[in-house]
Amino acid sequence: TPASGSTNAAGGAATPLTVSVNPTGLTAGTYNGNISVTPTTPGTNPVVVNVTLTVTTPNPPNGLQVSNNASGLSRGISPGLFITIKGRNMAPATGVVFSTVPAPTTLGEVRVLFDNVPAPLIYVGPAGDRNGDQINAVVPYGIGGRASTNLVVEYKGIASQSIPLTIRETDPGLYTANQSGSGAASLLNQDNSANAQNNPAVAGSIIQIYGTGEGGFSPNPGDGRAVPTTQPFPTLLSGPVQVRINGRVAQVLY
Repeated sequence: TPASGSTNAAGGAATPLTVSVNPTGLTAGTYNGNISVTPTTPGTNPVVVNVTLTVTTPNPPNGLQVSNNASGLSRGISPGLFITIKGRNMAPATGVVFSTVPAPTTLGEVRVLFDNVPAPLIYVGPAGDRNGDQINAVVPYGIGGRASTNLVVEYKGIASQSIPLTIRETDPGLYTANQSGSGAASLLNQDNSANAQNNPAVAGSIIQIYGTGEGGFSPNPGDGRAVPTTQPFPTLLSGPVQVRINGRVAQVLY
């Protein structure tokens, strides 16, 4: 592009000619072509540059490992859970973060499917430790009530092998300050300041704890959507939320 054209080289200076390839729609194989450069000087033969293009089939996403985005544990998934998927050949070299609500189900040419149902995507790109690729996604609420599901990751239309995952009613995980799932909790004190050793919560005050894996909601807010005006509450068929601090049961207000 363009298929033809002309250029002037003022003062006899060399003029670069740049050619790029758009492999979209090309199947794997070898393609041959040529570029003809014709000088404007009469009687001068054109210069023909032969070009060979080899298109290979990319390796599919592989080495998939799924964990709770907050706790880092791998013990199954629950509806609405924020998960981290790590592996290879499954995301672009430059990270992409979602910017619209509801969160998109295709991001950076990546899709995550649970029994062929696409999941909202939060981030796709290099892993935080630069060891392979990482995807942060939200498990669709529609998997609730099943015993298991099959996970498939697609990148540029190439699918991974399906990974069977156990479905749990809930898989609670708390976010931590160092984002590793261990160590100091990432929570806020009553004045909305970050809780820390030098900024402790006062006995009798309210703290705000953040996590994921609470399971189904009623009413269902929809996959990847913002919290509606009428805030939904976890269904928690197995019982209410309980919080213990140093083994002592705390009062849950919300």
